Amino acid sequence: MGFAELIDRLAESVDDAEALREKALKDSRLVTRESKRAVQAIHRGEGPAAHLNEGKRVLDNMSSYLPEGLRTLKGGPVEDAMMELAEAFLLSSLLTGEAPPSPEELGISERGWILGLGDLPGELRRRALDKLRVGELDEADSMLSMMEEVHEALMRFDHPDAVLPLRRKQDVSRSVLERTRGDVAGAMARRF
Repeated sequence: MGFAELIDRLAESVDDAEALREKALKDSRLVTRESKRAVQAIHRGEGPAAHLNEGKRVLDNMSSYLPEGLRTLKGGPVEDAMMELAEAFLLSSLLTGEAPPSPEELGISERGWILGLGDLPGELRRRALDKLRVGELDEADSMLSMMEEVHEALMRFDHPDAVLPLRRKQDVSRSVLERTRGDVAGAMARRF
């Protein structure tokens, strides 16, 4: 093979990699968008199933065309999409009392699942504040209990950020848990 042919082959390979990257970026944005819509639907009291299913469908499709598959990816927009989808599915399962889907059931990496779990305390705080605003103190207290359970689960992971970038989410979880605990306790005290 001559120099020109080698360069042509390499250029075609890089062009293919770029096209694959662009497709993965577009699909990652779609998964993220559907995941966020699912969370918004949950907070509005609407069913999130259509958004969850669409996000999972796109993610499953991505797994079929990404050469390494989704379960080995670390960092970047594809992992961010996995994290957002995990968060939406986990929030839905917590609030409906269903068993949480495993990383394998969602078709995502364990790391993406754990990082998605790390964002749940913020969504549970939002839900607790919504319940406090309408005077549903028992529901707000239930959200606080869920936050405590999620926080305890997050604290089981004590790994370097290079392995699992969770420390910041653990700190945020602790902060929102304490603020929510104070909000719920204050509301309970005012009730009596």
